[in-house]
Amino acid sequence: MPFLGTYLSTQVAISSSSLSTTITFHTLGKLLLLQCKNLSLILDNYLYATTRRLISIIGFLDSIVSAKQNAARYSYSISPNRELVALGAANLAGAFVPGTLPAYGSITRSRINGEAGARTQMASLICAAIILVATFFLLPWLYYLPKCVLGSM
Repeated sequence: MPFLGTYLSTQVAISSSSLSTTITFHTLGKLLLLQCKNLSLILDNYLYATTRRLISIIGFLDSIVSAKQNAARYSYSISPNRELVALGAANLAGAFVPGTLPAYGSITRSRINGEAGARTQMASLICAAIILVATFFLLPWLYYLPKCVLGSM
């Protein structure tokens, strides 16, 4: 049992591929003090990693639900493993292009395309082209709208 005046210090070095830090544990009697260099970097790295994993899981779930709904509606089979590999390959290829967002399937977009009679990926390409052209031509007028209005779109 340590006395009130006893002071003990232990250092633990933690290093990973992206950063390294030293955590120092100080005990003064029954009081434990923690001193950590680069604590904000550690927490930021942990939160970003958690967010990335969560976005990937939610995106895959959204894609697989959309694929299963279309498979049940149009009577074809799907493989969740192939869906996961295809999404991973698309996102890996998109990682080399600056400014790209993660690519995942969409339940509403698939439903709208199905209701409109689309059967191939050409409908998605045409829709993407229309959105791109509309963005270029409507952007000068959308510039003056408040951000809250743009956020609701």
